[in-house]
Amino acid sequence: MAHNHHHHSVDSRNSNMLMAVLLNLFITGIEFAGGMFSNSLALITDAMHNLSDSITILASYFAIKIGKRKSTFSGTFGYKRVEILTAFINSSILLIICVYIFIVGCRRLLHPETVSSSLMLVISGIALLANLSAVFLIKKDSSHNLNIRTAYLHLLGDVFSSLALIVGSILIYFFHIHWIDPLLTILISAFIFKELIPVLIQSINILLQISPKEMDIEKIKNDILNIQEIKDIHHIHIWNLSENDIYFEGHLKFNQDIQLSQADAIRKQAERILIEQYHIAHVTLQVEFDICNETKH
Repeated sequence: MAHNHHHHSVDSRNSNMLMAVLLNLFITGIEFAGGMFSNSLALITDAMHNLSDSITILASYFAIKIGKRKSTFSGTFGYKRVEILTAFINSSILLIICVYIFIVGCRRLLHPETVSSSLMLVISGIALLANLSAVFLIKKDSSHNLNIRTAYLHLLGDVFSSLALIVGSILIYFFHIHWIDPLLTILISAFIFKELIPVLIQSINILLQISPKEMDIEKIKNDILNIQEIKDIHHIHIWNLSENDIYFEGHLKFNQDIQLSQADAIRKQAERILIEQYHIAHVTLQVEFDICNETKH
């Protein structure tokens, strides 16, 4: 019964995420069309922002589904990196678009163009309602899953940019200050840029198998060397397979020639330190006695 309940909650979570994607794609479409017809660059920029979030939520959805696939003989690590690859491609493309729109926004700030504020207001209002609906759809699940939490924060950002567009269109309507539109374009571009840079850096680090910054290798070495039978630990490699899964491998050098069963018990002790204290998902330790004379690192 509990299994059925869990299965049902996963199904509802997945359907909520798909609904949020559809809402975001709807917003993207109407904002892009509305931006074209009203001559509002800010609406087009926000459409890009919503498209980015649609891709982010869709990537989270597929990452949850594909990430559960078992590893195969050809894909021995499984498919958990699909999410990282999507994040890298998504943020790279959007960064280029973002820089382009920022430049166009700066040009238009110097030479403001007339904007149809009433159409801009209607489109922004529809976008705000759709964004709020998407936020409420995935709010509950955002506390249980990091992917969904990222998507939830993106959608909250969309709510605020929709509010900014509403205020901007009201100001244009009443006071005819058309430079508000390129100013909003620049601000939204800067906001997207600020959001994308950490995602891009993190995805590059994971793809390049750079050690997670929260891992203190010296501290790990000292904790392992506190086990009295271990003389040295070297050939250490720590990397992220996905955003949350950390892998560790290393060579344990013993200070005396001991029985295999005894060596295995000590290896398990070292493994327990790595799993319990450092939350490492997968540990591979090679044990040895006086055989490894390669460069230590």
